[in-house]
Amino acid sequence: MDERKRKILEAIILDYISTAEPVGSRTISKKYDLNISPATIRNEMSDLEEMGYIEQPYTSAGRMPSDSGYRYYVDYIMKKNKLDDAVERLVVSSFRGKINKFDDAIAVSMELIARITRYPSLVLAPGAEKLSLSMIRMLKVEDTKALLILITENRQVENVFIDIPSGFLESDLELITNVINSKLSGKKISDWNKTLIAEVYHELLKQKEILTAVLEAIEDRMHKNKEHRIHLTGLIQMLNEPEFHDVKKVRSILAFFDDKKILENILVKSLQDDDYEVYIGKENEQDEIKDCSIIKRKYNFRGDLEGILGIIGPKRMDYSGTISLLDLISDMLEQKK
Repeated sequence: MDERKRKILEAIILDYISTAEPVGSRTISKKYDLNISPATIRNEMSDLEEMGYIEQPYTSAGRMPSDSGYRYYVDYIMKKNKLDDAVERLVVSSFRGKINKFDDAIAVSMELIARITRYPSLVLAPGAEKLSLSMIRMLKVEDTKALLILITENRQVENVFIDIPSGFLESDLELITNVINSKLSGKKISDWNKTLIAEVYHELLKQKEILTAVLEAIEDRMHKNKEHRIHLTGLIQMLNEPEFHDVKKVRSILAFFDDKKILENILVKSLQDDDYEVYIGKENEQDEIKDCSIIKRKYNFRGDLEGILGIIGPKRMDYSGTISLLDLISDMLEQKK
């Protein structure tokens, strides 16, 4: 594609993103300083249509980008623009001084993405197996029962009942709690090596039988919740867009977003070596979102917990601005201490 066609295709896409209305040659001539006559613009638009980059929704209408046109724009024309200063200040201030836990950071990230773009934000977060143990507590609730309270670093709480011998003392439960918190707090299950567990048993020889049950319960709960977690917000806002005024389409979209397994599969799909990926229209495997685009961006919280930020919106979304926003939020997640 020569430079003139690129400029015209870019103008069509930018105008359609802004207005959701098919774009005519007269509009391009008036609104965009391309130094090209309207007649030349019409000829170039005809060529772009033949090449499959733009299409005409109905006779006598202007042109709108095709999936191939959006793809060419994202791959070869689009520049990642600097975010508006007010948006950048909002993002930075939202993270400043009040994000201490992983789930807090994810909640803030999702709220910002949905609020700024007005499209659904998706976050793929690691399951409990990838999280560290924060602490446990043990409470005697019956003569032969104790309650184990397990808290992970993202403040996820699990309760498990443990069988204990009749007459087992509260002081023994307290000792088990103190040793486990001392030795295992801040560590993932994958960090539980033989030496570490041997140290725990060495300090709790008299409570060995109960200790085994406690460690097995912790391990079981952490493994049981090892699957990724999907967070979603902002769906209703997207339904206000003109592309989604059709009732049948709305029902289909709502059913799609209700299936967390499908959403997980979309986000889990490898990003290869790129920081972000864009899937446009028919590039998406699911029929329900053939009229949508998906942008995904990796994040790495504090250099440890990895996941994916995602957004699903109409094909005419602001790709440059959205990618720049995901970049900034990813940077904030990585830098936050």
